[in-house]
Amino acid sequence: LTIVVSDFTQVTLTTDGQVSGGSIRVTVGDGNIATVNRIVSSDSTFMVLEASVPGSATAGAVSDSVVELTPSSTAPAETASFQIRVFDQSYVLACLSGCEGAVSGGGSVKLSITSFPIVTDAVTQV
Repeated sequence: LTIVVSDFTQVTLTTDGQVSGGSIRVTVGDGNIATVNRIVSSDSTFMVLEASVPGSATAGAVSDSVVELTPSSTAPAETASFQIRVFDQSYVLACLSGCEGAVSGGGSVKLSITSFPIVTDAVTQV
């Protein structure tokens, strides 16, 4: 998960890209805490965070989420709300029958696809 935040108090970073003396917390859905892996970039106008969504987050659901930045131990926390859709990217493709294909022609191949998102909107081929 990449989060771009602006209008936050400037933070001090350590050499490994973490907040010095403060904290960053990302909550996804009903209390699932994302792990902030690193601050990718930060300047006076915006900050880019890289976070890992916990495995307990419900795939496919739109989750109300919050990023909370505490610049230092004495400063109040600043928060911003946003929504994300968590998806499971562990697709599984299995051949059920007709698994040996011919060089040309050939017959039917029956496949099973697991954890593949179904799109109900109109799809346009480009």
